[in-house]
Amino acid sequence: LIGRKARILLSQQKFKEAIILSRQATLLDSLVNNKRALGISNLQIATALAGLKKYDSAIIYLNKAIKLAGELNNWLALYRAH
Repeated sequence: LIGRKARILLSQQKFKEAIILSRQATLLDSLVNNKRALGISNLQIATALAGLKKYDSAIIYLNKAIKLAGELNNWLALYRAH
């Protein structure tokens, strides 16, 4: 639910608010060991950071998302989230 709210904020170009919600989602996903959702949350953070023109930080989160997608062989979920 938090990730969906963050996605809505991204579509509205409210990048700072989207980062806050996505970081909350990453915390919860880490606690319950939901790697698929964690990868998508990292992608959302990367997208929001790119929207704020913080490209170096965006690349870090994008690499985290790609690594998790590769571990789970879950490229389709990452593609759909994009």
